[in-house]
Amino acid sequence: MRTLDKLTMGSLVNAGAERYSSLPALETYGKDDIMTFLDVSNAVRAIGASLQDLRIEKGDRVAIFAQSCRNWGLAYLAITSIGATAAVILPDFESSQALDIIAHSQARAVFVSAANYPKIKGAGCLFFCLDDLSYAPAFLLGDDIASCKGPSLIGTRTLDPRSLDSNAEETDLASIIYTSGTTGNPKGVELTHRNLLWNAVNSTPSIFKMQTGMVFLSILPMAHAYEFTLGFLVPLLWGCHVVYLGRKLTTPVMMAAMKACRPHIMLTVPLLIEKVVRKAVFPKLEGKLGKALKLPLIKGLVYKAIGRQLIDQFGGRLKFFGIGGAALDPEIESFLEKIGFPYAIGYGLTETSPLVAGCGPSQHRKGTIGPIIPGLDTKITEEGELVVKGPSVMRGYYKASDLTKAAFTADGYFRTGDICAFEEGRLVIKGRIKDMILTASGENVYPEAIESLINACENVEESIVIPEGNSLTALIRIDLEARAKNLALDISEAKDEALKYIAAIKSKVNQALPAFSKINSVELVQQPFERTPTLKIKRYKIASEHKKAN
Repeated sequence: MRTLDKLTMGSLVNAGAERYSSLPALETYGKDDIMTFLDVSNAVRAIGASLQDLRIEKGDRVAIFAQSCRNWGLAYLAITSIGATAAVILPDFESSQALDIIAHSQARAVFVSAANYPKIKGAGCLFFCLDDLSYAPAFLLGDDIASCKGPSLIGTRTLDPRSLDSNAEETDLASIIYTSGTTGNPKGVELTHRNLLWNAVNSTPSIFKMQTGMVFLSILPMAHAYEFTLGFLVPLLWGCHVVYLGRKLTTPVMMAAMKACRPHIMLTVPLLIEKVVRKAVFPKLEGKLGKALKLPLIKGLVYKAIGRQLIDQFGGRLKFFGIGGAALDPEIESFLEKIGFPYAIGYGLTETSPLVAGCGPSQHRKGTIGPIIPGLDTKITEEGELVVKGPSVMRGYYKASDLTKAAFTADGYFRTGDICAFEEGRLVIKGRIKDMILTASGENVYPEAIESLINACENVEESIVIPEGNSLTALIRIDLEARAKNLALDISEAKDEALKYIAAIKSKVNQALPAFSKINSVELVQQPFERTPTLKIKRYKIASEHKKAN
């Protein structure tokens, strides 16, 4: 197990420089910009010194508002290594949200990318351009921070490594992470140095055998605790090499990056792997390959061959493909299991830094998550809710004492909001309390369970089940182009056929459901559902807009 003498970000930086000095640490895909662990330490100490020279002090808040990149991590480590707090803003937040967060956190400064600067140029604080790690004084600022050409934050003065161990304590606030949420406005989750680093240190040994030098390909927002802890802190702790995509995430770009970088480890959300399998793999199962899968004697060999081909497309070295953030489509999970793909599903929340439960690919069992991370105390309440206590549970919600109080039980357990159970020591997620629909007969209906049945049907892109009075309605989006191609129809004809198809889906799904949770009506949706920056469907907004429209 890799551990630290002190669970602070400064100690992490120092340990990396001492243990892995010349090994590659951070890189951008397609660019010649590899930084070693010693380079990271030198940059962090230089940026930290510049922040202090600009009167950023211990306890001050400094925001980060940008897409994931190498410099995002350097800025974060510099902020926290001088004892300040990083106010983390998801990069896809709109202008009003970002400005509200900067004001709410009382940020004295903000690291911002040139792409996001126009959203917050009136924030009234110090600006640092994340793209080139420069200071942008007010008198030089215009509409484009990239053209400001201010002084570099990596100057001649650097902090003494010993000061990084003394600037912050384990219980000091490292991050205020403003979550996107699926049910309302962003909340600032307060996470200490100890919260985050305890989770990084303790989550990996029971899940996967890490090895120094392994390559991570980072494609998710670092502003999300899932990617930050497991895709940034963990590799820094173990001497691994993180490669950032450095461009807009699309399936072709991701596949090209995987072939070039040949990652050992990747973290993703269900929507992305579902798209890869449906668009790049399932079409190949037609023709001769599909016929071969119908032959019992060779079916197993064919699935294994498909698995090897998929791993080859992912660079050929993949050992751990972590999936988190939402439920995985059962059809996709069954397929990944059959082909022997090295995937595993983890469970956690921003408020728990984030991981609560998980396991490695060889221990994973379909439909379950895995054991609770050792050191966390969990239990299931009488209502079926999973509650958690332990070193990685948040301090609270920033400047929201009422929300903080409501988030914990009387005996100090954090309320996850998830209905869960344990099966042979493995966590099983049933659904969200807030998403639960209470029927007129008093029965509890979890829409995710119904949606998983709908999404398993051919050509279904996504679905959402919402209450309408005393009945349930399913909004279903179909891949009309694929359906038109399969049935040799034009798009107009495919739309008419799709209406009949979703009626057939309703009938099929209802056969598998108890009477109280049967779907009463279905509607065809043509536009993708609005999602949060972490790719979760905005249930509350879609249900509200549908209610108004009807």
